[in-house]
This record gives sequence, structure tokens and C-alpha cells, in this order.
Amino acid sequence: MLHQDPLTLRGFSKPRGYPGDAVLLDFIYRHPSQEAELDKASLIGRAVCEYMVSRPAAESVRWRRKLLAQLFDEIVKRVQNAEILSVACGHLREAANSVAMQNNLVHRFIAFDQDDASLKTIEAEKNGTNIDCVQGTIKELIRRKIKLGKFDFIYAAGLYDYLNDGAAQLLTKSLFSMLKENGRLLIANFMPSNPDMGYMEAFMGWQLLYRTREEFEQVVGPLARNIQKIYFDDNWHVVYLELRKR
Repeated sequence: MLHQDPLTLRGFSKPRGYPGDAVLLDFIYRHPSQEAELDKASLIGRAVCEYMVSRPAAESVRWRRKLLAQLFDEIVKRVQNAEILSVACGHLREAANSVAMQNNLVHRFIAFDQDDASLKTIEAEKNGTNIDCVQGTIKELIRRKIKLGKFDFIYAAGLYDYLNDGAAQLLTKSLFSMLKENGRLLIANFMPSNPDMGYMEAFMGWQLLYRTREEFEQVVGPLARNIQKIYFDDNWHVVYLELRKR
């Protein structure tokens, strides 16, 4: 019955080989690209989907999109010729909510993801915005086999939920090395307070690595001394760390 909901079914079936892919997030964003899929669903399926995208975990995902768009706009006001890197960018839906992105005020924007299908969607829908797509893996970033240059702002907002502590620490170190002076790195992690954890694990096979604020601070290792800000979404289900390179 629950798999009549296309969101729940996609999480369970993992057509791209991993949970929480960009198409699944589009259901959470209520993006028009998924309206046809919802129209094909049963009444029960549509009702379950609407319930799930109204839940606190989904609200936290949409809050994240709003936050990132605001940060883009702040950066271009603060930094001339700003350069931004999005790691595990998905469909990069936050770009549509940013005045700076829609008006090409970001000098260079790199959308990085392992999923070629997600990058093709960005290319097809970017509508002349200044976005360059780069395909690669997190291992390649950690081993620094891909040279992307230096950035004023780097973020990985939905990735650390899937990384063990060792990989998370290595990736943080690699991304931090790619910052310019006074550049900022934003990383995020769902916390154990997520009330939708049981449904996600039982019916979607969607397991995250949850961390408390203290556990997430420990993950960045010695770079913790560079943490400039720590904040949470409105539901207090996601913790954000902002590191600054001095």
C-alpha cells in the first residue's frame, strides 16, 4: 500500500543505485517535473506522498534549499567575482531560488556530482545561468585527482549523511584545501532527532548516518578550530557547520 506512493517506492527501489537521489528530492520539493508521476499514482499513493512531503524531514530539506539560495546572494554581495562549488549537487534546485544565480552574478559555479543523469538535468534546465557541470566521485575529490581550482564558497549539504567518520574527515580536509583565503565551507548532517527515521528505514530502505552536533564537530577533526558558525534548521533536525579559511 505504501509503495503506491512514488516517493516511497523510489526510495525503496533505488533505480540509480542509491537512496535519496535527485528525482526523489524533487518529490520533496514539490517540483513540477514530478507532477506527471504523481498523476499516475493511486489516490492512496498521492495521499501518502503528500503526507510524507509535509513531514519534518522534508521540511528540513526545503529549508536547506532556501538557506543555500540566501547564501549565494550574500556571497556575491561580499565577494567580487565569487566562485562557488556544490558537492553532490543533485539537480541543484537551490539555484532557481537565488537572485544571484538567476542573474549570473556568480563568476564561476561548479556543480559536482557522481550521477551523470542529474548533471544532464542541470544542463538541460540551466537556462543560460552560469553553471558548469563536472562528473566525478567523492573518492576522486578526497584523493585530489580532480583539479577544480579555488573557491570562495564550497558546500556539501546532503552528502555527509552517507559518509562514515573517516571519509567525512578526509573529504572535509580536501574541500577545505580548495578554499581561497577567507573562503567558507558549509557542511550539514541530519541529527538523531529526525522523527521520520523509522519510516525511511522500514519502508524506503533509506538509512542515514545521524550525528549530534558534538559528533559532527568531531568528524571534522583538527579543522574544528576553523568552525565559524554552527546553526540548525527550524525543526532542529539538521546541524550545519560553517568553516572559514583564515
